[in-house]
Amino acid sequence: MVHQTNIVESEAKIVPVGWNAPPSNVHIVPSPVVNVDTGTEVSFQIGAKDSDGDDISLDLAYGDKSSDFEHDLTGDTTAIQSTATSHTFEKAAVYQIVLVANDSHNSSIASIGLIVLTESGGISTTVLIIVAVAAVAVVAVVAVLMMRRKKGPKKEEGDVQLPM
Repeated sequence: MVHQTNIVESEAKIVPVGWNAPPSNVHIVPSPVVNVDTGTEVSFQIGAKDSDGDDISLDLAYGDKSSDFEHDLTGDTTAIQSTATSHTFEKAAVYQIVLVANDSHNSSIASIGLIVLTESGGISTTVLIIVAVAAVAVVAVVAVLMMRRKKGPKKEEGDVQLPM
């Protein structure tokens, strides 16, 4: 399962009059956001706009040390422009997806957190952790019972033991 923790965390900047404003409306929208096994392709809709009309360079990092996706938005960037890409996550983990939008003067950043919960084959990492904890608990209980059995019942001073 992929879980979207934050839709967009966008950095806001105050720009003095006459200065070049950074790109705005920087966004990342993954699809699907639930029930995705590792090895399944996740699509991302990304984009931004620039109030000064500058071309925008987008750089999307997937958070898994794979190659980034890069794309240039040109033309009328005063309106929101978007593009799509996709990526396959190979391991169950928490991924911080980061999009940097740069207009050659300033940059803006948006990020989302994705949690890929299941390995291929549908075995949930959470289920594996629960099973592992339960197994450790069972081993501990068995060890304690075996130690008690080996020692026998606790003898008090003055107890008489009858022959068998």
